[in-house]
Amino acid sequence: MMLVHKKLSPVLLIFAILLLILSCSHKTLSIFFDGVPAEADSALMVKMVSTEGMNIVDSIQLLSSIADNPWTIHYPYKEKECGTCHDQNSMGKYMAPQPDLCYICHEDFSSLYSNMHAAVEMGECTECHNPHKSMVAKLLKEEMPAPCFNCHEDFILPKNKIHAPIEDGCISCHNPHGSNYGKLLITEEEGFCYNCHEEFSTTSGVLHAPVEMGMCTECHSPHASLYTGLVIEEGQALCYMCHEDFSDAYKILHAPVEGGMCLDCHNPHASEQNRLLNMGQKELCFMCHDSEDENWVGMHDGLDDMSCSECHNPHGSDESGLLK
Repeated sequence: MMLVHKKLSPVLLIFAILLLILSCSHKTLSIFFDGVPAEADSALMVKMVSTEGMNIVDSIQLLSSIADNPWTIHYPYKEKECGTCHDQNSMGKYMAPQPDLCYICHEDFSSLYSNMHAAVEMGECTECHNPHKSMVAKLLKEEMPAPCFNCHEDFILPKNKIHAPIEDGCISCHNPHGSNYGKLLITEEEGFCYNCHEEFSTTSGVLHAPVEMGMCTECHSPHASLYTGLVIEEGQALCYMCHEDFSDAYKILHAPVEGGMCLDCHNPHASEQNRLLNMGQKELCFMCHDSEDENWVGMHDGLDDMSCSECHNPHGSDESGLLK
């Protein structure tokens, strides 16, 4: 009887160790081993895949067996080449620190770009990417733009006007690893917006100075805003960031100026007319003022060749009738 017990002892010991490991929490396992799959991944696997009637104990086989496999699997993990990343003689610790470990296979971004994304520069590749498998492309841990908001300000939550590329994922404008341009943009900032938006610089006529200088973000937020057009301020407050505040200059203001309706008369980007007017001056004035009014007909005979602004200030005046 003692002999049987002695023979069974190693088996029982191994069983006990396995039982202990299996009962360990995710936190405990991650202390001793690198690359322990995230709890969410494990739970999702259990939820998605029924192994009833299957004799599969290999996780790679299990992933490969899923119909319409939604998983992206890191090549070394798929090929069971764990030794590419892990030192099997040192409790599975990494063969090298990140990002040098990743550069064994992947391109060294520091040799490509003058400006590096902080996470890449600090070797925190696995802050964004899962080293084994993911249900998101590029082995990302979450769908874009969620990974960006783990570190960067969430531009969406406090605002209700969202720039389309933000909703589609920040990488439409930014390189997530590095760039040779400021703000990790994928091309130089001047003219960058014209990759999607109408190129006003090709318009013949007059260009608004910020447009001509490629300073779109002087007026527009590239991420999100509370206001239509993604402008950073509402109404004439935006215009007064550069232009004179007429409310301080005149006793009487032209109604559109007082109402903050600058765009009723002016195009903020470009125009064929002087002063960025939306149309010819008289035509513009008669959009609101009555050209058949008897006062106009009686008082302005013979002045057809003159513009309204030769006598009237279109923004404000200290004189009645907005006379100069």
